[in-house]
Amino acid sequence: MEYRVRISGVMPWFWSGSYVSNIFPNNNSYIDKTITIPANRRARIVLSWLNNGDFVYKNKHIGADFNLYIYKNGQLLNPSTSVNNSFEIIDLPKSTSQQTYIIRIQRQSLDNDGDRLSHGVYDSSDVPMALKMGLVAHYYP
Repeated sequence: MEYRVRISGVMPWFWSGSYVSNIFPNNNSYIDKTITIPANRRARIVLSWLNNGDFVYKNKHIGADFNLYIYKNGQLLNPSTSVNNSFEIIDLPKSTSQQTYIIRIQRQSLDNDGDRLSHGVYDSSDVPMALKMGLVAHYYP
């Protein structure tokens, strides 16, 4: 289920209640979101997702990796493609005119336990967890 709220200067989206593989069926699958940033504003785009702590501790890496890309007029601007954490951040510079961007969230990798991303009470590997992921676009002077 996806929720979208618009409050002065902040555009958040949340995904919850579905397995990762339902939203991102395979590696390199993606979701696109369009945002418009007003003139004379900078923007910070942040993607964050929860991972199962037991999986990370046992395997010494996160269960899933997502990348964040920003496109303007079809051209890739600033990618955020870190691999050792569960967040991606991109800063956009101030522009003298209103700008529209495409934000792309791309599934980079997903381990066998990757569908168990959110924090959970269960330790059993046969109890899959639902995706809990958020994207926020915040613009400011």
